[in-house]
This record gives sequence, structure tokens and C-alpha cells, in this order.
Amino acid sequence: MEFPLLISFYTKNTIYEKEIEDLVASCKALQLELYVEGRADLGSWEYNCCQKPLFILECLEKFKRPLLWVDADAMILKKPPFIFGDIDLAIYFNNFQNKLARTGTIYLRPTQETLRFVKLWHETCQGKIIRKEEFPYPDQTVFSELLYANRDLKIGQLPIQYTQVFDKDLLPFENSCIIHFQSSRTALMDPIFWKHLSGKELKLMRMEVSQNLR
Repeated sequence: MEFPLLISFYTKNTIYEKEIEDLVASCKALQLELYVEGRADLGSWEYNCCQKPLFILECLEKFKRPLLWVDADAMILKKPPFIFGDIDLAIYFNNFQNKLARTGTIYLRPTQETLRFVKLWHETCQGKIIRKEEFPYPDQTVFSELLYANRDLKIGQLPIQYTQVFDKDLLPFENSCIIHFQSSRTALMDPIFWKHLSGKELKLMRMEVSQNLR
């Protein structure tokens, strides 16, 4: 089976435009195929997050091959082993029984069940936006709720090495494949504080702040 195409997007004129630099560079260094788009800033972090399901759906329909979604603030440290097999979707669960998922890294195979699920994910997120509902971590919350209710998808569990949060998961970086740097923590900063910084400098700043808070 072919290795999945890595996909991601960033919102233009936001901090994610800086963060994506390191994802692109790490994929290039490891000779991993990556498709990236810049998308318009919709005016809020929550609305921008809810562009994720539509982008993934468009990529499934466009490329018609297995995909590995990775958030723009991530870096690939080494090529992840191909472990997916005959499943529709794989993700890391904080709690598998309750389907509490992390949507920073998602494997998706272009099956009819996957397409139906991602379309419903997109429509549900947009419905909440139209109704002006407040919900934390919008795309992730909706994803987990829908996954818990779904009985048709063949679901796999990604290992933590695919979606390690840099200061949350007790795993040495050298044992990990994909590191997430949680740009959401600084996404609302005034651009005057980050416009002059590179993606690497932003990540180092976040790591230093995290160390000082321990």
C-alpha cells in the first residue's frame, strides 16, 4: 500500500503562516510528499479551526488516496511507519472508550464511510457556527462527538508517537515521529510580537515559557 499523502493548511496573515515553515522544511528533509494550502483568515481562531473538515474533504475527493492530516504547527522528526492497514480512519485517543480524540494528526482512507463522516463533520461544525454556539476546541469536540455515535467506520488508534504534544506527553523527542507545538496558545497574540520571528523561534519561545511554568 502507498504511503499516505501528508496534508495541511494555514490561515494567511496569522501566526500559522510562520508555523507552517517548519512542517514544510521537515517534510522536505525527510522526502515526504506534502500538500499545503493557504486559506483566508475568517476572523477567529474557532472559525479557522472549522475550515479543517472541509479542507480534508476536498483533499479526499481531489487526491483519491490515503491522507495523513497534520496540523500546521507540527514538525515531522522521522518518517512514521506505515501501520494503518484496512481501516477507514485512525487517530490518537486520550480515551478510546469514550472516543476522546486528538485531531492534530489523522489518517484517512478515501472510502465511502470516511467521506460520509468527514462531510458530516464539516456540516456539523458549520451548523454550530451559524447558530453561534460556543464550543471549546471546535473541530476536535465535534469530531469526538460524531465518532462516538458512529458505528460504521473502521477505526484505528494511532500511537502517541504520531501526535506528541511537546510539553504534555512524557516521551523523548527521539522516540517520536510527529511533534505538535500548540500554536493555539499564542494564536491571539498581537502580530507586533511575532511578525519578526520565524516558526522555529516561535516554537522555542513556547517551549521556554512551558519550562518556566513547571
